[in-house]
Amino acid sequence: AMVTGLKGFLAFAAGNQLVQIARDITEQAAALKDTSEQTGLATDDLQAYSLAAEMAGGSASDFAMAVKKLSKELATGTDETGGQSKLFTQLKIETRDAAGQVRSFGEVLPEIAEKISGLSSSAEQTALATQIFGRSGQKLLPILRQGAAGVAALKGQLDELGGGFSQEAIDRA
Repeated sequence: AMVTGLKGFLAFAAGNQLVQIARDITEQAAALKDTSEQTGLATDDLQAYSLAAEMAGGSASDFAMAVKKLSKELATGTDETGGQSKLFTQLKIETRDAAGQVRSFGEVLPEIAEKISGLSSSAEQTALATQIFGRSGQKLLPILRQGAAGVAALKGQLDELGGGFSQEAIDRA
């Protein structure tokens, strides 16, 4: 009777664990969908950058906060009077495309990474990353220091690991 009770308890516990895993996966997919909709960044790119942030010692939420901050700045701070706008002007990073539309995070990130990787001192890199991304910028430095080529390589790493959530799974979340 003791063994039967233990088996039943273990089966119940395992079932609860599977339910929790399913909930976590659904929440992650929903968070990806929300961040993608808020920032205009493709879910594949979000997953690649989030993985890179985690591999660099940060977290997916650090990356999401940085993405949201920069995307908001791109959308609202593109006039010539905004502090962020002046920073992009100094860095020679265009925040609008040829048609006058605000450029997406995915278009601007490689250029930002290139500027940060080109700075000679770690202190300058940290200061610029923080200026652009807020506190989350420091946690993204391992990615940003790799420049545009490093940012481009991130998607390949995610694909090598088997990809992330499918677009269908994200849409269902």
